[in-house]
Amino acid sequence: QIHCLQFLICELVSGGNLRKPGGLFGNSSSGIPVEDLKQLETFFYKLSFFLHILDFTATIGTLTDLGFLWFREFYLESSRVIQFPIECSLPWMLVDHVIESQDAGLLESILIPLDLYNDSAQHALTYLKQRFLYDEIEAEVDLSFDLLVQKLNEVIFTYYKSCAASTLLDSSFTYACDDGEKYFVKPLRFDAIFKLRRVMILGRTIDLRSLITQRMNKLFRENIDFLLERFEYGDLCGVVV
Repeated sequence: QIHCLQFLICELVSGGNLRKPGGLFGNSSSGIPVEDLKQLETFFYKLSFFLHILDFTATIGTLTDLGFLWFREFYLESSRVIQFPIECSLPWMLVDHVIESQDAGLLESILIPLDLYNDSAQHALTYLKQRFLYDEIEAEVDLSFDLLVQKLNEVIFTYYKSCAASTLLDSSFTYACDDGEKYFVKPLRFDAIFKLRRVMILGRTIDLRSLITQRMNKLFRENIDFLLERFEYGDLCGVVV
């Protein structure tokens, strides 16, 4: 019905001559008033959106599906490799950029790129119906999440360790230094990350805060052991200093 209505508008405006100069709505040789012609033109182009509105759920799903950003098998032959390394995965590239840049505004949204894995897994199972692709995505998710937790813990540990060290510095010393600004720690917001207890990836629920806690305790123990070992093997003058 929509296509028939568009055809009738074309016939009405063009008078059967679809190749008239100036385009379909370019002149008023059909005898239609200019104001009516503008309304017909607006209505004609809006009709193309009606089919998408009728199946609104499918339209929203198509527009929000970013799984195609993960599929890159087309470049395997040209790259002459069997499998792409994790550094070539777009979701991990985005997550790694957030971690390395240490942008306070991006850190709170660090898990958003991982939704690409959910979309690509859905596409692999429901549309392509290829289980081996899903297995590949699942393996990459496991590796990406392990690297995420590892690098995120290092950033968090280094940040709060630097904050604690900066509080011990004498303010008169920092102001007297020519490069005293390097002793000031740029504020970062990790509160939103610490509250993430339920992270949904590929249908699995992951307690991110618990994983961060385990890795953080390990970093603390390793750092304390290193400091104690340094003091034990150092001379007395070094301990006093």
